[in-house]
Amino acid sequence: MWKISQRPHSLLFRVLKHRYFRNGSIWNATKGCQPSYGWNSLLYGRELLNKGLQVQVGCGNTTKMSDPWLPTIPPRAPSLLPYTNPLLEVSSLIDPRTNQWDQQRLMDSIDHIDHQIIHRIYLPPVPQHDNVVWSYTKDGNYTVKSGYHMMTSNAPSDTDRCPPLAQYPDLAKNIWTVDAPPKLKHFLWRLLSNALGIKSTLRSRNINIDPLCSRCCSADETKDHLFFSCPFANMLWHLTGIPITYLQSPHIQFEDKIRYLLKIMEDKLIPRSTRLLPIWTLWRLWKCRNDLLYSAKDHSIQKCYESINADIGEWVSIMSLDPINSREIRTFSSHTSRWEPPPVGWVKCNYDVSLTQYPTSGMGWVIRNSQGILLNCGMGKFEGRHTVEEAEASALVWSMQCAWSLGYRRIIFEGDNLNLCKHLMQCSSAPKLRIFLMTIEAWKQQFTSTKFQYTGRQGNKVADKLAKTILLKYQDWNLFHTCPPFLKHYVICDQ
Repeated sequence: MWKISQRPHSLLFRVLKHRYFRNGSIWNATKGCQPSYGWNSLLYGRELLNKGLQVQVGCGNTTKMSDPWLPTIPPRAPSLLPYTNPLLEVSSLIDPRTNQWDQQRLMDSIDHIDHQIIHRIYLPPVPQHDNVVWSYTKDGNYTVKSGYHMMTSNAPSDTDRCPPLAQYPDLAKNIWTVDAPPKLKHFLWRLLSNALGIKSTLRSRNINIDPLCSRCCSADETKDHLFFSCPFANMLWHLTGIPITYLQSPHIQFEDKIRYLLKIMEDKLIPRSTRLLPIWTLWRLWKCRNDLLYSAKDHSIQKCYESINADIGEWVSIMSLDPINSREIRTFSSHTSRWEPPPVGWVKCNYDVSLTQYPTSGMGWVIRNSQGILLNCGMGKFEGRHTVEEAEASALVWSMQCAWSLGYRRIIFEGDNLNLCKHLMQCSSAPKLRIFLMTIEAWKQQFTSTKFQYTGRQGNKVADKLAKTILLKYQDWNLFHTCPPFLKHYVICDQ
């Protein structure tokens, strides 16, 4: 349902619209006459979506006061005053001359407790049509994961439901810090969360399978048996040289045995190749079990041990060549943490925001040339936004407006919000930022050449200082055509 609604030009959407909601929206369409099985299935899924959908106001012409248009979790309608008609359009709260919220109309129609929430909703200078977004993700796109989380967290029995590893917070924290590839950390988390397809786990979920260990056929396949008690596992642990008396005890909990192995991995006095043995041995035992069960491949203990050492050697060699080898760091590793001047003939505008929970937040921007000389800068107060991405986008819109009015036409806009920069550079779908992105694209057309770049916090210190300084001032905004005294230190450091 979500994908269909986001593709209004697709053939399927047009067929459904002609058949079931010719003069309306897919979100309030009815079953109609003699509905198909597919349409009935879509309506069933829509019941879930309606619980997390928020109407994003662009002009307010198609949104009623009683619709869930406040960006709360879950989304809701505002608290109306007793005499306010809930069927009124939200556009009645917007000043048609400026397309901004009309404070007097808000006071006449909405309870004061919701005024700040409404003022933080961004309205574009040029009215745009209203849209729906999914409230439980950052970008506003529906995902199965977020839908499942919403349903389970709102379930009646949620008071008795615990997240994985809630009883073992130390393990939940430590498994993500071990010296191992991400797939092994995920494997360890699944093992401790009872999310692996071990036979005892499957039988506890009413899956009728043979409970015996596929290798020794002398005991039920449980976590403890598969990884520690099975004769095959026992001999493999002997080959690694790790003391196994503790691991073999049937009176010690499985989680305590994992704690024991994690302590070995954290002991810096032990050689690294030895510290890595526990998690790679667990992984190889699981791989060998799956090969035997699904591919009928029976690996010898010696071959398994050699595979463990080969895996460890490969991991150590890769990490020694690239000590910062990680997906998170590599994502934008090409961007330096220091400010870099633009090419000759260009100027660079850095922007940032200081988002607070108070009615007033701050934003700032600074324009410098290829020699690092500050040409112009500005700082101003605004009502804030509901997310950091929205606030950063507001700062970018203001910096683009100021740069254009100052006569700059070849300019690079650089910010330190990774999510926003990804959407700007990759043109990815982000319903929650749709209005911002459309406004930014409209302003982009006014320039001769425009680029968007990402920088780390260290490369955005000047704009950050401006955004924080304005909150200490009595003025609502300031514009500087030379470097102000409180910025000189930061500008010189960047040069």
